[in-house]
Amino acid sequence: MPYTRFPPCERGRIHALYEEGKSMRAIVAALGWHCTPIARERARNGHEGLYEAEQAKLRYRARASRQVDCTCVFSHAHGS
Repeated sequence: MPYTRFPPCERGRIHALYEEGKSMRAIVAALGWHCTPIARERARNGHEGLYEAEQAKLRYRARASRQVDCTCVFSHAHGS
C-alpha cells in the first residue's frame, strides 16, 4: 500500500476522537485506516501525549519544509 498523508479533515477527526477519550482501536474502526499510520501520526505530530489537529498540521509543514531533495544530492554524488 502506498504512503498516504493524512488530509486535514482526518487530522481533525483523530483529534476529536482522542478528545472523546476513544481508544486507538475505536479510532481505527471509525476512520477505516490501519493502526500504524494513525499511531505514527500521533507520535510524529502529537506533543506531550496530546494530539491537536492544527498543531499537527504545523508540525507536518515544518518537517516537510526542512526535507532535502535527495535526487539532487544523489546525482551530484555520482557525477551525474
